[in-house]
Amino acid sequence: MRVRFVANGREGVFQAAYELLRSETLDKELQGNLQFWIDWFDLNLAEPEEAAFSQKRAICRFKEESRDCISRPWSMTAILKECGVSVRLIRTFRPGYVTFEDAHQVVAIPFADTFDA
Repeated sequence: MRVRFVANGREGVFQAAYELLRSETLDKELQGNLQFWIDWFDLNLAEPEEAAFSQKRAICRFKEESRDCISRPWSMTAILKECGVSVRLIRTFRPGYVTFEDAHQVVAIPFADTFDA
């Protein structure tokens, strides 16, 4: 099973978090809390190489067995929701054509019939 946290319909929660930080509309406490979680992921999760995102269609998903990484976005999504960003969790057994994989995550180009999965 692979899981993805989706914000505002289709973008990833990390994209949404960075957009909020760049917007400079957050109060200092929310900004600090959101930055804390982004920093945690920067320190604890490998960043896939640019080539893994071929054709700009590849999507990152957490591996279900990586419980530590899956539990952390809930705190980040709470902040996003407080700021009016809708967030949902998507699960799939078929992430697509894998372009990158490590112990915690998979980057894959979705199959045509599972793009939203």
